[in-house]
Amino acid sequence: MEQIIQVEAHIGELLRYYPKVHDAFRQLLVYLDNQKIVIPTYRSLQDMFTQSFVNERDRLDQLILLMPLGQQEQLSELIDREDGITKLNIIRADQKNFTYTAISAEVEKALELEGLYKFAKGFLPTLLLSKNAIRYYADIAGQYAASRLRRLDKPQQWLHGLCFIYYRYQQIMDNLITSFMYHTRAITVDAKAYAKKAAGEYHSGLVVDLPKLAKFLKWFPSRKSGLDHDELNQAAYKILPEGQFPALAQFLQGSTFDTKASMREFYFKSSRSFALYLRPILLAVPFVFYKSGSRYFCESLFWASQPKQAAKT
Repeated sequence: MEQIIQVEAHIGELLRYYPKVHDAFRQLLVYLDNQKIVIPTYRSLQDMFTQSFVNERDRLDQLILLMPLGQQEQLSELIDREDGITKLNIIRADQKNFTYTAISAEVEKALELEGLYKFAKGFLPTLLLSKNAIRYYADIAGQYAASRLRRLDKPQQWLHGLCFIYYRYQQIMDNLITSFMYHTRAITVDAKAYAKKAAGEYHSGLVVDLPKLAKFLKWFPSRKSGLDHDELNQAAYKILPEGQFPALAQFLQGSTFDTKASMREFYFKSSRSFALYLRPILLAVPFVFYKSGSRYFCESLFWASQPKQAAKT
C-alpha cells in the first residue's frame, strides 16, 4: 500500500512534465527500475494513472480558477462563435506572405494578444508545469476545433487557451521579425542598385564632361579681353555648364563617388516603404537586449535609471 501511494505521487509529478500517457509511462518505468520496485500489474497501473490524471486536473482547475475575471472572459471570447468564425481561428491562421495586408493582420493579432501574453508569462509558472507540458496544452488548442474546445469545462478551456496564446504570440513575433528582415533586405538591395546606377551615370558624365573641361582650360587664358562679369560667365558656361563644375572639381581633387550618400538619398525616397512595412513592426515587437550579464546591458540599465539632466551630463 505504501509503495502504491509512492508510485501514484510520482506519477502525479511526472504528469506536470510529461502530460502524454506514453511519455509519462516510459519515465515511470525508469523510476521503478531505479527504486527497485516491482512493476505493478496492468490493472493497477491503469487505476493509478487514472487517479493521477484526475488529481492533476483538479489541481490545475483550482489554480486556473484563481485567474482574474477579466482574463477569464478574454480567454472565453477566443472560442465563442461570432458570425461563423471564432477569434481562435483568426489567431491560428499563419501569415501567408510579406505583403502589407498580411503584415498588418499579423501586427493586429500581436497587439490584441499582448496583454494576455504578458499575463501568461507571469501566471503559467505558478502552475508548476514544464515547457513540454505547456506546449502540449497549447497544441491541443491549436489543433482542436473551437466547437470541441467549447465542450470542455471552463477551467480546461482557459488552460488550453492561455498556453496557446503563450506560444502563438511568440510565433507571431517570429513572423514579424522575419517580415522586418525580408523588407529591410529588399530595401537595402534596392538602395545598392540605386547607388550603382547613380555611380554609372556619374562616371559616364565625367567622360562626357572632361573634353569640355579641356576646351575651357584652353579657352580661358586666350579669352577675349575686356569682357565684363556677365559676358565672361556667359562665355564660360557656354563651354562648360555651371552645374558640371562641382563634379569635375571633386574628380580633380581625387574624390570618388559617394556611394553611402547615394544610398541615403534612396532611403529618404523610400520613406513610404518604411512607413508601410517597417514602422508597424517596430511598434508591435518589444525589442530587448538578450545578454543580461553584459557590460553594455548593465550600463544601459544604469543610465536609464538616472534623471534626464544627469544623463545629459
